[in-house]
Amino acid sequence: MGIDAYVHLRVRDREKLREALEAHAARDRKRWADDGREDAYEALLADGYDPTPLMRPGDDGSVSVFTGMRFGDADVEFTLRCWLHEHFGDALAAIHDDPRGVFATPDVCEPRARTYDGVVAELASAGRWIDPRPPTEEEHVERARALDDYIAGMDAVRAAHEQGEEALAAALAKAPDAVRASWEAAAEQQRMLERMTTGGPRRLTLGEGGGVIDEASLLAALGGKGLSLEDLVGSIAGRLGMTDDDPRGHGRIAAVVPPAVRRVLEASPSGGFDVDAVMPLADGSAIVVTTRLGGEDEDFMAQHLAAVVEAAGLDRAAIGPLPFFRESLADELTDAPDLASAVARLGDRAKACHLRTFDEAFAEERQGVKRWLRGVP
Repeated sequence: MGIDAYVHLRVRDREKLREALEAHAARDRKRWADDGREDAYEALLADGYDPTPLMRPGDDGSVSVFTGMRFGDADVEFTLRCWLHEHFGDALAAIHDDPRGVFATPDVCEPRARTYDGVVAELASAGRWIDPRPPTEEEHVERARALDDYIAGMDAVRAAHEQGEEALAAALAKAPDAVRASWEAAAEQQRMLERMTTGGPRRLTLGEGGGVIDEASLLAALGGKGLSLEDLVGSIAGRLGMTDDDPRGHGRIAAVVPPAVRRVLEASPSGGFDVDAVMPLADGSAIVVTTRLGGEDEDFMAQHLAAVVEAAGLDRAAIGPLPFFRESLADELTDAPDLASAVARLGDRAKACHLRTFDEAFAEERQGVKRWLRGVP
């Protein structure tokens, strides 16, 4: 699975954003119709396809948009410029308000911030600024030529690989830079897999310069910034909900479930909602501790639990929202007489999650974005 890009827009005019996306959807439909595949397009729509990209509105009217473009590709700036022009056209200047350009980030870096400035500040070291100018015809021609060269170069390198190390080295020396980079990245991934399976030292190739970092280098780099390995681990632990200074607690994700759900989990503890411990309460309900570390994954785990409950034939609506929280808070609940008492003790340290399936959550998120685009609460 690759790492894809989000683009973050400081929306100047939401109505123009909606109009641009509707125009893109109309062009999408027309392309299918022009190819004589209109029936196939209608079937896709009936099956849940939506030409509007996935979007996450911010608290300040900004929006983060999933592009599906590979963030780590060498030509990521060109591909994102093409994507922006395809979806927003000439309206982008009236939609997005930042003279620095468009901020893009990898999808593996999910920000906690809910405002545009907050996202930019939080992900400054992971993201990059993109010049949003539409690509020119000359750039398209050059890209097509470069793609032809890449395909030919990669074919030559693969053929040389079959002939031995000497032939491979000669082919790589003649190949375009992009071919050498792809080949060397694949080789590094293979070496990493071998080290992981044989127990050898784990070293990572980082950044565009291809620098290699091992444990000693990591410690030296941290020391140069006045940091220790414990500082790094603490930062990562904070992201994963493993520190003890969060009022919401720390550790793995846990929940309090009613008796019927407890019985289902004890009978078939699977379906993605992996349970490590079940602590019964006096009324037959239970505290369940999952195997998943904390963070911001409560809704994700609630969706897994929803799938288990749905498969068991229970009425999810009758169950209602359930409290999800961090494992360290469970000790406060072990003598709670019932589920309601446990919920009261947790207060706002728990997140009340409805048991929605992944499809339901996805559809609800889509509808929420459409309401946001129309300015409907």
